[in-house]
Amino acid sequence: MKTMKYYTGISLLATLLLFSGCGKELDELSAGGSGTESPENPEQREGELLRLRVSDAGYLDADASSRATDSGLTTTFEDGDKIGLFVVNNENEVLYANVPYTKSGEEWTAEQNVRTKGYPVRVFAYYPYVEDAEITEKVDAVAGDASAFFKTYIDGLDISNQSTQELYRQADVMACMVKIDDAEAARKELTLSMSHLMGLVMVKLPETVTLSSVNYYLKGDEDFTWKVENVTLPANLSEESLTVTGGIQPLKEETGYRYLCESGDNNISFSGGFKTYGATKSYMVSDATVSAGSSKTYNVSVTPFDAPGKAEYTPQPGNFYMKDGSILPSITSSNKADCIGIVYWVPTVADILESHSPAWLEDYPTCTHGLVVGLKECKSQWTSSDEITDITDSDTDDIFRGYSNSKRLVSGYSDYDVVSAYNSLMTDVILPFGKTSGWYVPSVGELVRLYNAKNKVNSSLSSLDGTTLFSTYWSSGEYNKFSAWRVHLGNGDVGYFSKDNSNYVRLLFAF
Repeated sequence: MKTMKYYTGISLLATLLLFSGCGKELDELSAGGSGTESPENPEQREGELLRLRVSDAGYLDADASSRATDSGLTTTFEDGDKIGLFVVNNENEVLYANVPYTKSGEEWTAEQNVRTKGYPVRVFAYYPYVEDAEITEKVDAVAGDASAFFKTYIDGLDISNQSTQELYRQADVMACMVKIDDAEAARKELTLSMSHLMGLVMVKLPETVTLSSVNYYLKGDEDFTWKVENVTLPANLSEESLTVTGGIQPLKEETGYRYLCESGDNNISFSGGFKTYGATKSYMVSDATVSAGSSKTYNVSVTPFDAPGKAEYTPQPGNFYMKDGSILPSITSSNKADCIGIVYWVPTVADILESHSPAWLEDYPTCTHGLVVGLKECKSQWTSSDEITDITDSDTDDIFRGYSNSKRLVSGYSDYDVVSAYNSLMTDVILPFGKTSGWYVPSVGELVRLYNAKNKVNSSLSSLDGTTLFSTYWSSGEYNKFSAWRVHLGNGDVGYFSKDNSNYVRLLFAF
């Protein structure tokens, strides 16, 4: 199974020791070497054993005239990758043809040595390696650079299908040429900086879109929608397509497409489209021409539009809960009077299914989206009585007992001061029918969660000119017949006070 190739933004310089070649010598030259003795056989005089370093020069940004920094534009060679090597002498005779070198660890190895055999010589290298029948008759030994040397091979290369990473890599031909003038130069480590022989076109699709208006709905309740204006959301693209003139099948990426084309090819225009929030969008480019070794990026953008479809909305702490049941990420002077609370907790699946399941779910099983804190508060004793109820909170950490606690308080202890505070706060605020649990006094666990979201909640309360959370608040649960639980929302301290102390009461509801 062939190892998948990947790209990174850092060129990997791997030492390439040119030895153990394949014996593809087209001309056996008995003389004309540098006169340097072969280390294997002092009597054999056939030139220097080459030592090279190979790297990818990357693509040149066609717009900025500088090396592109995209992390996918530079090749990282992996074990098993092969390059092909040609050596040509001053008489334009090919001394070695298409010698394969395979990467293994930090070295590139073949089966037989490759030597200079005289000076000057030109060393041509290319990647990815192909068999002799595909390339040896398609090189120009007279050429003075790699582009001209491999031109015939490139002109005949079929790069129409680039739809997979492997096919794309096969089309991404790189090459270089290094000239060695004398034995002194041959003894030094030579650098093969591979240049791309194709041009690269990248189409970047939008990651976000701005909607002039969109109809939101909460998960599981698509029948209830509300309109929000001027919001920027993840693009959520679907039904994506790209057609390249000339039949090239591009490589699909997470952020769009890319494809390679021959240098200066004018027949590489493209058109594409996608759907986003129910709207179909299209784009087209008619001048996608790039030179060899250059890249050109086309960033597709979408002008603000009214979304014909609906979008599922996940509430966030700090969102504004409106009197009609809609939830807004921001508020304006024209609609802030319609806000009745601030979202402060949004559950995960684990939260909903934990052993202490929220008490309201038995009566309101669809209220699984979160908790909202009211805008108003009042100061009150819990009660002046030392009569104990049946709503003692023994677990103060992870409970959602406020709903059931409040039901028992209202039904059996209407003379308690905390119930009077509850009645006072809920009187003027009518909740949307069928969408909430109704108001209740929070448990300790629910107050602790409110403290955890305090900064976002207070920011939203401030924008409404509302009373921010700052002091000690009663819970709906007793500690014993003399004391009730409370939480300080200034510092998060959890404890209990005598019931005849005065603290604040603020109501919640689930939605």
